[in-house]
Amino acid sequence: MPGLDLRAAFASAASGNWGGAAAAVGQQAIGTIVIRTQVGPPIVIDPFAPAAPGPNPLLAFIRPEVEIRSPSGETFIAFAPYGAPSANYFPWLVAGAVALAVGTITVIAWIARRIG
Repeated sequence: MPGLDLRAAFASAASGNWGGAAAAVGQQAIGTIVIRTQVGPPIVIDPFAPAAPGPNPLLAFIRPEVEIRSPSGETFIAFAPYGAPSANYFPWLVAGAVALAVGTITVIAWIARRIG
């Protein structure tokens, strides 16, 4: 790409810091990422912007982890800024949603029977 200053990337790579080398190239090659859908406003992501002060409570609960793998399945890099995910809470969330739905329907039916 024309206009790239790769000195920082080469310095990071020479010291064995491949993540720093990728970040140095990425900061010069990538500006912002815009995601558009037909159901919401555009989402603009600046991947190299300074992090907001303090942890995001939603992301601290979700604990996303990104893995970049080769075609053979070997993991090149794993990035988990809020810690590695541990338990899978999805079954509990589904059970809670079902319990909430059943409870709501039960209360509405009970009120309808009392009124009618």
